[in-house]
Amino acid sequence: MKVARSDGASAAVAALADRIAELAESASGDFCIAFSGGESAKSLYPELARRRLDFSRFKIFFADERCVFPDSPDSNYRWARELFLEPLKIRGGRVFRLRGEDCPVDAAEAASKAAAENLPSAGGFPQFDCVVLGIGPDMHTASIFPDTMELLDSPKIYGVCHTKSSEFWRITLTGKAILNAREILAPVLGESKAPVLSRLEASVAAGDFSTPAAAVFGRAKNCTVFAGF
Repeated sequence: MKVARSDGASAAVAALADRIAELAESASGDFCIAFSGGESAKSLYPELARRRLDFSRFKIFFADERCVFPDSPDSNYRWARELFLEPLKIRGGRVFRLRGEDCPVDAAEAASKAAAENLPSAGGFPQFDCVVLGIGPDMHTASIFPDTMELLDSPKIYGVCHTKSSEFWRITLTGKAILNAREILAPVLGESKAPVLSRLEASVAAGDFSTPAAAVFGRAKNCTVFAGF
């Protein structure tokens, strides 16, 4: 795990957007990326949209979603649509949203099917070029929480999460799908997240993979945390 430290949250978001741009420009065909939600995503989307990229080559997936309607303020897709997809006119078959308004099991199965059909394969499993994750104070990542650790080892691409930590059912990429990505990136922004990064670094250094974030970032072959406090 690499940590790229910047002087402040805005600089860290800019560095993250720069790395995504580098990956997109180096992709030989479509650039397949999965975004998580949260406040960090709301900062990332407009920053990334300012980059001079061929966004027509992007295939956009989502790492997780709450089981809500797409116009809900709790929907990860809503903020992607308003801050990134609509301003750049990315539509149609290039966007693979998680249908949070549907039955969670059905939505996860449909999302898994779409990923299998629209992503290249590596090691017999679909592969994203890049997955952008968040890391919560409880060390959850995507929608894999400390009490849903079984999702780390699920053979599926997307699974269903029902955690006592949230009022919502959720759909999430599994650990296997995340770890098969070419590169994993994560912003950790603001002073309140400094203890999260400290805990993550200590856990990874000790080989303690007892939390979702440590299990993902400690095992990933190519991952970078962009920190700005």
